[in-house]
Amino acid sequence: MRILLLLLLFPIFLQSQTILEVGYKLQLTNSLGGVKQLIIAFDSTTSDGFDNCCDAATFGGPNSFLGIYTLLNGSVYSIMAYDKLITDRSISLYTTANPDLIEFTINVVDTIGYEKTIVSLSDSVFPDQKFNFPYICQGPITGTRFTFHTSAPVKLNVINGCESDSGGMVIINNPNDKWAQELILDGDFIQNVDDTIITNLQSGSYQYKWYNQTGEQTIDFEVNNNPFDFDLLLPNNYVWIDDPGIIPQVFITGNYDQIMWNFGDGSEPRYDDLNPVYYYSEVGQYTLTVTVTSGNCTKTIQEVITVDDVFGFPNIKSKKNDYPFYYGLDGRLHKK
Repeated sequence: MRILLLLLLFPIFLQSQTILEVGYKLQLTNSLGGVKQLIIAFDSTTSDGFDNCCDAATFGGPNSFLGIYTLLNGSVYSIMAYDKLITDRSISLYTTANPDLIEFTINVVDTIGYEKTIVSLSDSVFPDQKFNFPYICQGPITGTRFTFHTSAPVKLNVINGCESDSGGMVIINNPNDKWAQELILDGDFIQNVDDTIITNLQSGSYQYKWYNQTGEQTIDFEVNNNPFDFDLLLPNNYVWIDDPGIIPQVFITGNYDQIMWNFGDGSEPRYDDLNPVYYYSEVGQYTLTVTVTSGNCTKTIQEVITVDDVFGFPNIKSKKNDYPFYYGLDGRLHKK
């Protein structure tokens, strides 16, 4: 009765295993109403093999009208427990021989972790093919006609980044044998996947798709980068010492936390001014640095500012061979 209760309350059985990763309940039925179920569980607390707690003899074993079970050293089991599912597995299923030429259906009717794996079924009648569930076939049923195939779970770790920098990344943990892997963005193929880490991902709806001998699987994931970005407008980066002012301005997309200006002449930085007015006091070249932060995102832009004692166009000279024109703080050309 204890085993019967476990089968009827399959999810409870699975969830009682504290480290259980994946579990399936398979069901074989025929068109005359015969039903038999089998649990396949992967639990890192068990050693590879059958879990001896769950002898299928309680359910009549192979002598029932219609059976689906596992077999080890002549013993029949309706619960098959393996250690942790860390790679592709193929598991032979045994069924009570049934000579009837009727319709049979085998299906996965309850699962844990199923959305992270590929499952398929092979039929010895069609040895070169694998089939999705539910699988419908015609009798007769032989004792070793079916094989259950499952991949190990695939885990994706998405790390959102900054649109102003390299964008987001996804870390792919796929321990299975892989024939091919693809990355799809908004329904369009963008690249084949060769590495476990994919970087430079813009925001959007992605799909990771992979294939192997068990079948194929598509996993959806989202990248939601911080949309923050900014540009610097500097009307002039060459000024005359008699009018040595600059008015840089930043144009920011998205939210920001801080703006820091460093004018490169040893003065104290200025903060949170979108368009500061600044005057240099000496001739020279200075590196203007503006850094804007937004959450974990930081972007820096630098420009070289030249402050000179003459300023103008080399081809605009007076008879005295000096430079009578310069750019003023307003960005316009002035005469000395």
